[in-house]
Amino acid sequence: MTTSRRELLAAAGTFLAVGLAGCNGDSGDPATTAPPTTSPPPADATVEIDAGGFTPLRVSVDPGDRVRWENVDETAHDVTPDTEVGGAADWEFEADTVDSGDRLDRVFEERGLYAYRCTIHGREAMCGAVVVGDVSVDTALPCQD
Repeated sequence: MTTSRRELLAAAGTFLAVGLAGCNGDSGDPATTAPPTTSPPPADATVEIDAGGFTPLRVSVDPGDRVRWENVDETAHDVTPDTEVGGAADWEFEADTVDSGDRLDRVFEERGLYAYRCTIHGREAMCGAVVVGDVSVDTALPCQD
């Protein structure tokens, strides 16, 4: 199949008209103005939350890395610092409830052991830890068998 000169010019004209239409600025019509989309930066480690707990139970990352908790359960959970675990850093984290399908991110800047739990289901049932940097961990978590 060959393209005629007329078809080629018509296609080029359409392409040019569409391209120039975008240069005229905002049309003011909300139906044609798409909101900017922003994605969160990628996670360096991901922890899934489900009825069985946090998986994996421990993640190791470098200082400055991002940890993401993703709730794949049908039930809401939270991620609350647990400073009662031996050797755990005293840290603060505004951890709202993570509903089903939602996620929560935190960047860990300082080396250390950051223990956490789900206060909705209890530390013996749901706990975990983030190990940041080259830190020796000799402590068992309350939810470990």
